[in-house]
Amino acid sequence: MKNLDGVTMASKFFMLRFKDICVPSSIIRQKMKFEWLRPKFMNTKPSQYPIHFKSYAKII
Repeated sequence: MKNLDGVTMASKFFMLRFKDICVPSSIIRQKMKFEWLRPKFMNTKPSQYPIHFKSYAKII
């Protein structure tokens, strides 16, 4: 987002007159890497469904 002047409202924050916001790609990669684990967690009846750990060290 370059040279954007004005108000941007989001769900939990807002910014006024911001320029050149950079989100590190490592944060995006980490978020996408663990998104595939989210549907494997079932909390309604844990004895019936498998519960997987989030860290790669515990999965393998």
